[in-house]
Amino acid sequence: MNRTSAARVILLLSIVSGVAALGYEVLFFRSLGLVFGVAVHAISAVVGSFLLGLGLGARLGDRLCARFEPLRAYATIELLIALFGYLAPFLFRALRTAVEHGDLPIRSSDGFPLAPLLGSFAILSIPTLAMGATFPVLVRAITRLRPEREASAVGALYGANTLGAAIGTLTTAFFVLPALGMVGAYHTLAGINLLLAILTAALSTKRVFLSDPDLAPASNDSAVKAPPRALAEPPALDPKLLLATVAIAGFASVALQILSNRLLIGILGGTVYVFATVLAVFLVGIAFGGAAGGSAAERSDRPIGLLGMLSITFAGAIGLGLLMLRHKFGGEDLLQGPDNIGLLPEDSMLTEFSPLRYFGIAIGWSATLLLPATLISGAAFPAACRFFARSRRIGSDLGRLYFFNTLGSIVGSIAAAFVLLPALGLRTSFAVIGGISLVLGLVLLRNDRSGFTPTRIALLVGCVALLGLGLRKGETPGRADGLRTVFFADSAASSAKVQEVDDIAEDEPVRLLRVSGKTVASSIFLDRRLQYLLGFVSALAHPHPERMVCIGLGTGMTSAALAVAGGTLDVVEISPAVIAACPQFAQWNAELHRREDTTIHHDDGRAWLARNKDRFDVISADPIDPCVSGSAYLYTAEYYELGRRHLAPGGLMSQWIPLYDLATSDIAGIVKTFRSVFPHVSAWVTGYDMMLLGSEAPLAFDPQQLATRMRAEPLLSMLSDVGVDTAEDLLGCYFAGEETLAQFASFAPAMNTDDHPWIEFHAPRAAFGSYPLEVYKILGRAPDRVPLIPELPEPVVLAVHAAQSRLKQGALEFVTQIEGGASYGDARTLYIEYLRGVAGR
Repeated sequence: MNRTSAARVILLLSIVSGVAALGYEVLFFRSLGLVFGVAVHAISAVVGSFLLGLGLGARLGDRLCARFEPLRAYATIELLIALFGYLAPFLFRALRTAVEHGDLPIRSSDGFPLAPLLGSFAILSIPTLAMGATFPVLVRAITRLRPEREASAVGALYGANTLGAAIGTLTTAFFVLPALGMVGAYHTLAGINLLLAILTAALSTKRVFLSDPDLAPASNDSAVKAPPRALAEPPALDPKLLLATVAIAGFASVALQILSNRLLIGILGGTVYVFATVLAVFLVGIAFGGAAGGSAAERSDRPIGLLGMLSITFAGAIGLGLLMLRHKFGGEDLLQGPDNIGLLPEDSMLTEFSPLRYFGIAIGWSATLLLPATLISGAAFPAACRFFARSRRIGSDLGRLYFFNTLGSIVGSIAAAFVLLPALGLRTSFAVIGGISLVLGLVLLRNDRSGFTPTRIALLVGCVALLGLGLRKGETPGRADGLRTVFFADSAASSAKVQEVDDIAEDEPVRLLRVSGKTVASSIFLDRRLQYLLGFVSALAHPHPERMVCIGLGTGMTSAALAVAGGTLDVVEISPAVIAACPQFAQWNAELHRREDTTIHHDDGRAWLARNKDRFDVISADPIDPCVSGSAYLYTAEYYELGRRHLAPGGLMSQWIPLYDLATSDIAGIVKTFRSVFPHVSAWVTGYDMMLLGSEAPLAFDPQQLATRMRAEPLLSMLSDVGVDTAEDLLGCYFAGEETLAQFASFAPAMNTDDHPWIEFHAPRAAFGSYPLEVYKILGRAPDRVPLIPELPEPVVLAVHAAQSRLKQGALEFVTQIEGGASYGDARTLYIEYLRGVAGR
C-alpha cells in the first residue's frame, strides 16, 4: 500500500465515521426529546450540549495527536463510541424514568433550560467528546501521508466526513429508523463503530501508517508532488482574529441552516423526511465546498484574501438562493410566511401528487436555496487551516480551529432560534446573517496586503446587490384565492399565520390557522364541528369533570369546549406563535385567553404531563397530524400509558385521529395502540375526523342527564352552531365500540411505540394518496349501538339510535358519492347536510 492508497483509505474511514456520527445525532435528539420534550428550549439545549461535546472533543484530539499513533488512537475512540451505542438505549430509558417518576429539578416554562442542558451534556459527554476527537486524529494521519498538500488533504477529509454525515442523515431517517426502530438503530450504528475500530486497528500495523512525517516520501509513490509552496507573505492576520473568523463562519452557517429549514418547512411541511432532506442537502453543500476549498487554499498565496472573498461571497450566495427559490414561485415573496405545497391546487393533492414527486421537490427546492451558500461556507474551514500549514502542526492546531468553529455554531443555533426568528422574522434574520458575513469579509480584506482591488470591489458590489434582491419585499396585491393575512407571528418553535377568506357557505368570513405553512384548523362548519365535539364529547362523557388538560391549543375551540362543559382546564401548547394567534379566534373559542378557569402553558405537552404530579378527570389533545415530525410521540403506547397514570378514578382520555392524509393501516395502528392501554374504547366520528375515548370501566350514557347539562350557555349555542341540537345528536356520533375496533385494529402491522414510531415514517408517504374511504365504510356499517343506561323510555332509546343511523348513513353516502364519480365538493355538501340534520330525517 503506497501513501496515495493509504490516504484514500483514511478518506473512506472518514465517510463511514460521518455516517455513524449523524445517525447518532438523529437518535440522540429523539431520545432526549422523549426525556425533556421537543419544545425549542429543550432541543436547543440538546443541540448545544452535542456541539459543545464535539468542540471539546476536538481539543482532546489535539492532545491525542501529540501522544499516540493516530490510527491506534482512532481505533480506540471508535471502540469507545461502539460501547456507548450498545448501552445508549438503556441509559436514556433510565434517565426518562428518573425524570417521570423522580423529583429532578426540571425547568419551569419561563426559566432557563438548565436541567435539559446539564442532563444532555452529562449523558452525551462521552460519545460527543469521542466523536469530536476523531476528526483531528484522522487529519493528523492523512497529513503525515501527504505533508506536501496539507490544506487540500484537510479539505478532502472535511468534505468526506461531511458527505458521510449527509448519507447518515438520509439513511437513518429513510431506512434504518423505520425498519429497525430506536434500539435497532443504535445497535446498528454501534456495529459500524465496532467494525471501524477493528479495521483501523489492523491498518495501524501497516508500515505506511507508521512512517515518520519528516522522512521523504517513497520514490515509487507517483502521487507525490513538489514540496509545499511557502506563503508568499507573512500572515498579517492576528491569530485571535482568525479564531473569531472561523467562529463567525460557524455562526452564520448554522443560523442559515435553521432559517432555511423554517422557510422550506413552511412550503413543504414538517415531516421527518423534509427535515432529513434539508439537513442532507446542507451537508452535501458543505462537503463539496470543503473539498474545493482545500484545493483552492493550497493554490492560494494569500489565504487572508481568500477568506475575505469567501465571506463576502457567502452573503451574495444567500441572496442568490433566495432569488432562485423565489423565481420557482413566479416571484412570490416567500419571506412573508409561505403556505405548504404552494405549487398545486388543493383538489389535485388526492390524485396527482405522489410521495416520489414530493421528495424530489424537497431535494430540488432545498438545493436551490442552500447549495450556493453552503458550497461557499464549506470552503472557509480548509482555507482557515492554510494559515497553520506553515507551523507543520496542522493536526494539533486543527482542534483549536474546530473548537471555535463549533462554538460559533452553538451561538448561531441559539441566536437563530431564540433571538432572530422571534424578534426579527425570516427576512430580517437572513439580512442579519448576510450583513455579518459582509462585515467579516471587509475586515479580512482590510488585513490582506492586496487590500481592495477593483476585482474585489466589484465582487462586493455584486454580492450586496444579490443579497438585496433576494431579500426585497414583494408587492402584496389581493391573492387570486381571496385569502387575506390578518395575523402573523414567528417563534422559535414555529410560525403562525391567520388568514381570512369569504365563503358563500358561511355567514361571515372564514378564518384559517396555518402553523409553519400548514393549515391545521379553520372556522368553517366542518372544522368547528370536529374541534368542538372533540372537547364536548370528552367532557360530557364524564359525569363531573373538575380538572382537565388539553395537549395542543390550535384555534382554542377544543379547549373552549372543554372549559365551558367542565371545571378548570390546563392547556399546553409548544409554540408561542400559536398562543399569540389564539385571540384571533375569540368569537369561536369563548375568549379562551381571558377565561379565569383556563391556564395556557407554553411547553411540550407530553413533557409537561410527565412532570406533573396531579391527576385529571379528562385528558384530551388537539395535536398536529402524526405525519408532522415532533407530534408523532403523542400517538405512541408510552404516551397513552402516561395519560392513563395521570387519570383520576373514573377519568377519560381522548385521542383525535384525522380521517384524511393517513392510510387505513395508520389509522388502525393508532386504534390498536390506544386499545393496548385502555380496556374500554369507543370511536366517535365528528365529520372528517374520528376520536377515540378510553376508560378503565365501561361507559353508559344517560341522554336525559346529557340534555340537562347541554342547556347551559354558551355550551348550548356552541353545540347548536355545529348541528348538535339534542343529546341524541351528540350520542349519534358514536360509531363503533370494542368489538368493531378490535376487528379494525387487525389492519395495523404493529403497535406504535416510542422505540418504533412507524406511523411517523409511514404517514408522510400516504399523505398524498387516496382518501381512506374504507375507514368510513367500516365505521358506517358497524353494528355497535351507543351504550345507554338501563330502563330508559323507549322513545329516548329510539331517538338515539335514529340519530346514530342518520349520521352513519351520511358517512356511507359520502363514500358512495365519491366512488360513483361525484366531485369531492358535491359529496361534501351532501355530507354536511347529514351533519346539520337537514338530510336523513
